[in-house]
Amino acid sequence: YTDSAVTPANATRTISFTVVDAGGTTSNTAARTVTVTDTDQTPIVTTGGTTAIHTIGGTATVVDSGVTVSDLDTTTQASATVAVATGFSAGDTLAFTNDGSTMGNITGSYDGVMGVLTLTSAGATATNAQWANALSSVTFSTTSPTTGDRTISFATNDGTKTSSAATDTVTVKAEPVIAPPGPPTHTGVARVAGPDRIATSVAASQREFPGAPSGFTANAVVLVGASDAIDGLTGAPLAAAVRAPLLYTGVTSAPANVVAEIQRLLGASGKVYLIGGTAVIGGSVETQLHLLGYTTQRVAGADRYATAVAIANEVVSIEGSASAVFEATGLDYADALVAAPAAAGAGGVVLLTVGTGQSAATVAWLTTHAGNTRYAVGGPAAAADRGATAVSGADRYATAVAVAQQFFPSAGVVALANGMAWPDAAVAATDSALDQAPLLLVTADALPAGVPTWLRANPLTAVTAFGGSTRIGDGVLNSVATLTGLPLD
Repeated sequence: YTDSAVTPANATRTISFTVVDAGGTTSNTAARTVTVTDTDQTPIVTTGGTTAIHTIGGTATVVDSGVTVSDLDTTTQASATVAVATGFSAGDTLAFTNDGSTMGNITGSYDGVMGVLTLTSAGATATNAQWANALSSVTFSTTSPTTGDRTISFATNDGTKTSSAATDTVTVKAEPVIAPPGPPTHTGVARVAGPDRIATSVAASQREFPGAPSGFTANAVVLVGASDAIDGLTGAPLAAAVRAPLLYTGVTSAPANVVAEIQRLLGASGKVYLIGGTAVIGGSVETQLHLLGYTTQRVAGADRYATAVAIANEVVSIEGSASAVFEATGLDYADALVAAPAAAGAGGVVLLTVGTGQSAATVAWLTTHAGNTRYAVGGPAAAADRGATAVSGADRYATAVAVAQQFFPSAGVVALANGMAWPDAAVAATDSALDQAPLLLVTADALPAGVPTWLRANPLTAVTAFGGSTRIGDGVLNSVATLTGLPLD
């Protein structure tokens, strides 16, 4: 009797013996028992069988944060290998860094020719739990231009036997680069502003969609509650997808200037999207629009996180897919603000994290759309989704510059908004999404570090500041004109 199972059942086996003679008579049954004992068992490594997404040239991607290691007859392992088992391309790198607290004395060495990362524990003292932590931290990155799937295998050795290989997949994608937009409808350094946030949204719509004779007209209108910034920010990719401006409205009725702008844009009929629930745009606004001859579609969820998911679903239904997901914290507006134009230009969507934690609605959407390239814009989102490519800076202003540098490598148009005031900034995000242009954040009286360098480095023909002089001072616009050589409009 032998038992080669990695994890054998330890129940006693009863082995029976009988014989049958030539006349067909069967003997009595004789029995013996066999006791099965675990001896020098093979270690077991398990993975989630997941698919991680890595963007060429992007931040290293954790392959699988849930690797486990077990062994029935020992609590330690001597070594492990992590390998690019299939799909290896020169430039692929597997990396390990011991965190100094949960990974024992494990060290790593990578063979870039073979695509194999070897981990060892001196004296085989690292515990199975420490090995699990180490393997769960292994990252993949590449400088190779070759896209496609890499199969990553994990195996450990207890000093005598080696486990079977458990595998995960890393899908390598090219970084989406947003093509420079066509000639802008305006040039120079200009300000778009009204006496309040609602009037500013109308002014931005009139500038973005002048109608005849330019021929650039709106196909729909996106309405956002004037009291809710986050819905407006995640709605910018939807506005770009349907070619629509973002207009603010009151809770109980759309103001006269907003109604007039809808009529100018759509004529006597057309579609108006209402972003958010009835707490921010009441049912009376829907009734008002219906009486004016417009159809409406409300895009909303139970909270800002679920509303962002509802908007993402609508974008996918219009575009057929979302090529990228841009995550930003939903506890503040700045990171989502600068993410929105990049998401729109890349054919993607914006989802929200709960600061440095993940929201259930976002996790569910990401699980359903596991093949999407993910970007975490800002430090909180990067902490919430460590498997995403982080795009962030030391503060909100530096994060905006980082997004502009990565996704708009040669911008001809840029928008400016006050980094500490959301109402005008939400309008700016939508206009930037429509223009496929980046959005930079400034203060009321200065250009933060990094912004002047970016302005000088790009072939700009138009800079638009959103908000009045209390939001962005005239001195800031004068500095922009000097840096870019553009005239003040």
